[in-house]
Amino acid sequence: MNLRQFPGNKQAAASYLDARQTWWMHWPKAARDHETFCVSCHTVVPYLLARSALRSALAQPAISPDERKILDNVQKRALLWDALKPFYSDEKVGPMKTPQSRGTESVLNALILASYETQDTNLRPASAKAFANMWALQQKTGEKKGAWSWFKLPTTALGS
Repeated sequence: MNLRQFPGNKQAAASYLDARQTWWMHWPKAARDHETFCVSCHTVVPYLLARSALRSALAQPAISPDERKILDNVQKRALLWDALKPFYSDEKVGPMKTPQSRGTESVLNALILASYETQDTNLRPASAKAFANMWALQQKTGEKKGAWSWFKLPTTALGS
């Protein structure tokens, strides 16, 4: 992303995004087991992509504290994968939510961790585990072979 084409206040944008992530990470509904939080497809992932570009545009040498907290959270969830509950479960949300949640999280964990290791030739343990978790959940047979089960909210949650 080339932010030179956007003339707005990049520091204000970074501050706003950081504040929203601080709120998200402390929002009780985002809390998950083992003192982790949900890595939301529509909140955390766009933040990380945009914040990385803003950091570069602002010539900030280090990742922001919020980026660090998110990365620590994702690393923890990747490394403790087998001990953690899915973000959303069949019992709480409805049928097929556990595999959808796990499939989605596995892809997002691998994306996030790999995107922050672009300069490394070898994956760190958490990234390697994230990819192993993701590949283990890839569908091996049927018409969706090669895909992952993806999280779908019930239509009632969407207001439909």
